[in-house]
Amino acid sequence: MPKETRVVFNTSVFVPAVVKLLNPAYSDYEDELEAYGKFIKKCHCLVISGQIVEEYCKVIAEEPFNFSPSMIWIWKMGELSERGKLRNADKKLGEEIEVKVKIHDDDIPFLKAAIVLNAKFMVTEDDGLLQKADEVLKEYGIKILRAKTYVAEYC
Repeated sequence: MPKETRVVFNTSVFVPAVVKLLNPAYSDYEDELEAYGKFIKKCHCLVISGQIVEEYCKVIAEEPFNFSPSMIWIWKMGELSERGKLRNADKKLGEEIEVKVKIHDDDIPFLKAAIVLNAKFMVTEDDGLLQKADEVLKEYGIKILRAKTYVAEYC
């Protein structure tokens, strides 16, 4: 059996992919949807935490999406759990994790979860986080990349 690869999908990838699944009429989010689809087919697992899921739910309820946060909990998290594709970082996040790379506060829970569960990738469309890719790779060995790059190079 191939070794499991752990991945963190930042809100800028996971939420648009779920929205595109819910409503294929959305004109954007093709890269995010393709990354999610490829992730499902690979032996990759999604790293989550309570804070990450809260952020997913908050963003999906806001403009421009305006979907019920229960769509994340019931539909996608349930499906991913049934497929054995989720890895929850909450137990390990009880330890004090110092984030040495200066990133936006909203991104810290994603990076902390990636660190404690040894994720190989953080997939994002957030330019600020992408600008820190070299520092994060050097400090933690985690590759930060766009959805399109994740698909092209690792799926």
